[in-house]
Amino acid sequence: MKVLKDQQQRLQTELLAWGNQHRRALPWRETRDPFLVLVAEVMLTQTQVSRVATIFPSFVQRFPTIAVLADAPIQELLALWSGLGYNRRALRLRECARSIHNQHQGLVPDDYRVLRSLPGIGPYIANAILAQAFNHRVSALDTNTRRVLLRAFFGTLEQTRELQRKADELVPAGQIWTWTQAVFDLGATICRPQPACAVCPLQEGCLFQGRGDDPHKTPRRQSTFEGSHRQLRGRVIAAFAQGVTTKAELARHIGLSDSAFDQVYNELAQEGFFEPNTT
Repeated sequence: MKVLKDQQQRLQTELLAWGNQHRRALPWRETRDPFLVLVAEVMLTQTQVSRVATIFPSFVQRFPTIAVLADAPIQELLALWSGLGYNRRALRLRECARSIHNQHQGLVPDDYRVLRSLPGIGPYIANAILAQAFNHRVSALDTNTRRVLLRAFFGTLEQTRELQRKADELVPAGQIWTWTQAVFDLGATICRPQPACAVCPLQEGCLFQGRGDDPHKTPRRQSTFEGSHRQLRGRVIAAFAQGVTTKAELARHIGLSDSAFDQVYNELAQEGFFEPNTT
């Protein structure tokens, strides 16, 4: 089952109108600066929008450019990243900034292949930057966007490449940024895993219309965080970010056995969390 061309255009119009009326006020939407879009998208990966909205302004105030972020001290970087989780993203973001600074004259590339070659930049973030900062007619397919497009426009598509092609064609020329935000917002607020179809602007003509869950969702069991290795890593990183500098001080602060602490510390050191002179 698929949406006919005239029906598709009507759904596009309705979604754009809804998006203009209900667009969320988010700090990264106040700019088209490619660097700031990059920072926001890395932060938003696996992190709630509300949490990013509280941290993004202070982060980009301290690191306003590629050059400044590329030279960021790890301890200060992690301190400002605190609350976002998945701390390796902060290191990858700094590594990405260094690559852009050293290899691309400090300018975020506007080419998909080049963006994908940068540290930490996957297909979604590359397309999100191209659409929002460079006005390229591409669709940024995160989980929410996929859900909206599969439900309302495409039904079941097995191949990611085919979905990307069709999603790109759906982006209305001349309204790329507006469309991108509208799809993001609909997926985040109405077309959720358990959707609010009764208030959806696309309810008339949507292929899904409340029939079950995501078209391609595979249920996953969330692992327990309390007492986990991930929690222990977080404790060590948080202490380091708060100013506990040396390995010996960190061990005393965390209060673990030598063997347990050494395992975590060595793992983090290999990943680049600690500068070479942290002993």
